[in-house]
Amino acid sequence: MNTSLVRSRQFARRGFTLLEMMLVVMIMGVLIGVATWNIIGQGEKARRAATIATMHNVEGMLNTYNLDNTSFPSTLYPLIPKYTSKMPVDAWKRPIVYVLNQPGGPHPFNLYSYGSTGDPSDPSAIDYWAEDQAGTPAH
Repeated sequence: MNTSLVRSRQFARRGFTLLEMMLVVMIMGVLIGVATWNIIGQGEKARRAATIATMHNVEGMLNTYNLDNTSFPSTLYPLIPKYTSKMPVDAWKRPIVYVLNQPGGPHPFNLYSYGSTGDPSDPSAIDYWAEDQAGTPAH
């Protein structure tokens, strides 16, 4: 048998063909795409959870203010010097919306975040008390 033919067959067995390399690159692309898709989806969930946690903290500050002053404040500004160092914001860096409700309702106040778009009708908007069907906020 021709020695150059034997050497070329041995050399071909040691390397990868173009088809094999393309297949590996394609598989890596699909895996990276799936991982990226999952990571992007988790970002919104994390922002939502962080906003609800912030709202929970604001609820605690409001309840403490109520214990100290026998009423809830009309805005969040009275909380700043004593209960927090700055105005509470959601994970999208927008202020938490505070509404003092009329007496006799299920909750003395409500907290809202208008989500990623800042629009109250956006699906990412959060109504603190509506987060849980049992009437307690999800935290």
